[in-house]
Amino acid sequence: MKIIDFDKQINANPYLLNIYNNIPKIDFQKKYDWALHSENIIREFPHSQYCNFDLKWLEIVQRIDNVNDLIKELFSDFILLNLVIDPDPLQDGMRKTPLHYKQKFLTEQIFYWIRKTVDELISLIFVLEFLKQNGNNYPEKINTDCIGKLIQTNDFIPDIKSKHLNFLVLINDISNAYKHSFHNSETYSLIGINDPLAHAYGFKLNNVNKEVLFTAHKIEDIINSLNILICDMIDYIKKI
Repeated sequence: MKIIDFDKQINANPYLLNIYNNIPKIDFQKKYDWALHSENIIREFPHSQYCNFDLKWLEIVQRIDNVNDLIKELFSDFILLNLVIDPDPLQDGMRKTPLHYKQKFLTEQIFYWIRKTVDELISLIFVLEFLKQNGNNYPEKINTDCIGKLIQTNDFIPDIKSKHLNFLVLINDISNAYKHSFHNSETYSLIGINDPLAHAYGFKLNNVNKEVLFTAHKIEDIINSLNILICDMIDYIKKI
């Protein structure tokens, strides 16, 4: 049986080598794969029976490490799809088929956790702002607790919203398509030619008479935009 030299194939392809050496990461002001440290708590949070804010924050920080593991796996598998993994072309294609599904499922998982993280940051800002403006009284209800509600409101963190509105709409649309679209399964075999892409396809409200959504965005670009948003949100949280 012929042994396939993956390293040789990667080194012979400058584009794949660049992807291999520069897999993007979500930056949450913690070094990837390092143990949690007190410096990862970005401010002194209120002590309250309402919520353990330190625990809430550390869970978000730790989650990002796990999401970065998924991103690393996604990009590593993308490289495999662009290599010869079996000298027999038929076997090569058959062995890569599960990787197409895996690319799709990993992308959906990554977007779920990105969406959840941004939603939690929005909720955290709402609670801290309410506390600041209402004399240490906590809200009975978090009125703005997700991207969708942030997009619809005009008087909550308007500077962050206006700066990142297009990106917030993109994350909202793609994650909603992954969650709700009946037709998104049609994208199972789509992968980027040169980069891992996030594909989303479906009809608004799953009604074929309504607007169709099809999008394909470089995941690296999405992560870069996410890092700018996260940086702005962390800076805001520090100042509340």
